[in-house]
Amino acid sequence: MIGFLINTKFHYTLYEPIMKHLNKSDYKIILTEGYIRNVREARSFLKEKGIDFWQMTDKNEQNLIKENIKVFLGPFFFPTVYRLKPEAHHLRLVYGLAKDGWNYAWWNIFFDLIFVYGEYDAKKLSFYAPVVKAGNPKFDRWFKGEVEESRLKDQAKGRPIILYLPTYGELSSWPAYQKALEDLSEDYFVIAKLHHGLKVSGENKLIILDESSDLLSLLKIANVVISDYSGAIFDAVLAGKKLLLLNLPDIPETLSSKESLENVIRGYCLQVDEPGKIREKLEEILHHDAFLSKREEIKPKIFSNIEGNSGKLIADTLLEFLTKEKRLPPGKVQLIKQFEQISLPKLIRNKKIYGFLNKIF
Repeated sequence: MIGFLINTKFHYTLYEPIMKHLNKSDYKIILTEGYIRNVREARSFLKEKGIDFWQMTDKNEQNLIKENIKVFLGPFFFPTVYRLKPEAHHLRLVYGLAKDGWNYAWWNIFFDLIFVYGEYDAKKLSFYAPVVKAGNPKFDRWFKGEVEESRLKDQAKGRPIILYLPTYGELSSWPAYQKALEDLSEDYFVIAKLHHGLKVSGENKLIILDESSDLLSLLKIANVVISDYSGAIFDAVLAGKKLLLLNLPDIPETLSSKESLENVIRGYCLQVDEPGKIREKLEEILHHDAFLSKREEIKPKIFSNIEGNSGKLIADTLLEFLTKEKRLPPGKVQLIKQFEQISLPKLIRNKKIYGFLNKIF
């Protein structure tokens, strides 16, 4: 059986284009460790949807996971799952291209195969494990022309629709730019689809959607996408949308290096350096996005497989792994043993595990 690993509602949406090509008896959703609020929301989401799942925090269900799951697929490394069953196949589904320090960190050594977007992340990750250039399964419906427009379009009443996709934490533009975005609401219809790590409270003039909202239906109606240092930048690039990026001063190199793709792509986008300039830049890009053709030129270097069959390709590969014996190159066996001894205990003890996966050494 295949185990799809999640600890947020958002992760479930990553697997939907894959699960549709599998029988329900082929897989199980596994709710694993993570930030308490996100895990709680994910649990409620699964129960409300009537989705069957097992929890790593339940000892009986943990035993069921160990007995039944032969192939695990996750968006990143879950150390307690790996410790539970290291002899299983552990595969990764890349779901974004931002933050190189995180995406391509040392913990990728534990994976037996990694599904990547294209040539860029393939080069970064093939050092750790074999890769499959599967493309982005989330966009299968987009490339097949199956995406319907969000009903929010009717509320715009003729105003240009702005889709704001901020990241979370120290790289989020939300604290600095929220007021400026709200000030646009009389002339623009601004929808903010939040990162699963960003929680906001209080009244505001924006339409606020959480991570479980359908991104593709929103992209279809958006006249302009605004982002910051989020991996959503590349969703907008893949969709061929006009794109405006919000900059923050004094970004720590440890969080977002100059070589990281979310900074490299800034050379192919119109940028805003301060909140007071956002209206001016927005009017400019609505008239003409001078960088759009340049982004189209580099798109093939970032994304492979835009045929709308990424989910099926991944599903078929997962089924193949169910019958495969796990075999690692001798050198990698020794390396993993060393990492298991050195890093796994630290990761499992660390309650802030996700913020520190790339900082253990």
